[in-house]
Amino acid sequence: MTIVPIQGDAAPLISGQVDAISGLATNQPAALELAGKDPVLLLLSDFGRETMDLTYTVATADLENPEKRSALVRFLAAEIRGWQSVIADTQAAVDTVLGGPGADLDLDPEQQLQQATLTNPYIQPSDDVRVLSMSDALIEETIAALAMDGVSADAEMFDASLVEEAYALIEETE
Repeated sequence: MTIVPIQGDAAPLISGQVDAISGLATNQPAALELAGKDPVLLLLSDFGRETMDLTYTVATADLENPEKRSALVRFLAAEIRGWQSVIADTQAAVDTVLGGPGADLDLDPEQQLQQATLTNPYIQPSDDVRVLSMSDALIEETIAALAMDGVSADAEMFDASLVEEAYALIEETE
């Protein structure tokens, strides 16, 4: 096996330069499908590695500092609202990005919509799961997955209180 750096680009797979790539289930499959390919995904969760991904890490001192904690809560509330908007109307979210901050980036509207659509179930797997939430079971599964990689972790390292405070802030401002 030869490992070829691809920088997250599906083009080497599309052109046949490589036989497989490792990537995000929300990005490369969209590019492959738009290129007429039928990607086969081997998700780590299909093999018992259920983990939280793309998490935030915050210093304990920042959690204990009222000013910094407040800023973190406001940030998370904004992110939650943003994801709720994307999930509620994915096309409108893509249109907003393409007409605003992404206007000069030469993004493919179809690919952006497909990637956003693929992302939604990872952000909110079901209606009874809140955006950015961490269940005790998912925390335990993440700890077990980290242990497989030789990383020692425990449940005390996961703090859902900021997310709870963010939801409380959202409720106050609605």
